[in-house]
Amino acid sequence: MKKIVINAFLITFSIAIGLFFCELFGRFVGLGDPLIYEEDPLVGYRLRPNQKKIGRNNSNISIDHEGFRYNPNQEKTNNDKYIVFVGDSITYGGSYTDDSEIFSSIYCSNIKESICLNSGLNGWGLYNIGRFIRNFSLYSDRNPSEFIVVISPNDVLRNVSQLRGLPWFTSEPKEPKALNQISKYVILAHILPNLESKNEGNEYFQKYWLRKGINQKESNIREKTIQTSFKHFSESIKETNTKVNIILAPPKRWFEETEYYSSSIKLYDEYLKKLSKNNNVSKYCNLYHKIKNNYSPKDFVDSAHLSVSGHKKWEQYIQKCIS
Repeated sequence: MKKIVINAFLITFSIAIGLFFCELFGRFVGLGDPLIYEEDPLVGYRLRPNQKKIGRNNSNISIDHEGFRYNPNQEKTNNDKYIVFVGDSITYGGSYTDDSEIFSSIYCSNIKESICLNSGLNGWGLYNIGRFIRNFSLYSDRNPSEFIVVISPNDVLRNVSQLRGLPWFTSEPKEPKALNQISKYVILAHILPNLESKNEGNEYFQKYWLRKGINQKESNIREKTIQTSFKHFSESIKETNTKVNIILAPPKRWFEETEYYSSSIKLYDEYLKKLSKNNNVSKYCNLYHKIKNNYSPKDFVDSAHLSVSGHKKWEQYIQKCIS
């Protein structure tokens, strides 16, 4: 009996020590103090105002009084104009990238008397983006000189993204904070999806959305989804009082499997050209065509998100597109 008690104690103690060091390691790599989001009935969700966090790689993440990510070290004058970047997680830049290293901040560091506000949100789609620029005055007292909307192919296929079901926090996680942050992400992103039996059709469907398929019915649904999404976006642009620049951020697969995704590239070129006829659209650009001869796998940290060097490169080509 005594041996059983000792073994039980040792097992419990070992687990506790293991969890303790996991928590310490999580804090060390920047977990445990996540950004806080707020649900929004109109645009889905936004970042809670007035946050300052330290992310991975000791990166600074600064959210201002209106929920925009910005570079607090940028020089300010009395004549500053506001340039607002809007997009998804690519525009947000990730919690592993410092405020000063994301392409929106680099862009304004090269333009005198300008301040860039970043409203890139993880998981936002074209509907969220359109609603936001259409109703910008509800979210900010500042008058932007222009919008720079950075979209990706995935944005077009999303409906109005909601916070529910996403692994983000609407309040501070309980202790142990780092372990709770990891647990929420793993459960929502990996465990819950695996509770369902694998559907090979879904795997095909995801790939199918990115190129022309054989099944005509599915092809028609795909085309209608993209058409409707861009139509809604164009209508939102018409309702703005600010000129809009549209940048298409290509995923990594477009550079590495160009032939396979050539039909998708052409399709998005066509829709960008249609958007350009909107009177409120100033400039538009598919970055794929600008970057393809200067592409490096080091531009990306995964299939879509940019590295620090990728942000620098993207900013250079965004500036060339708009100037």
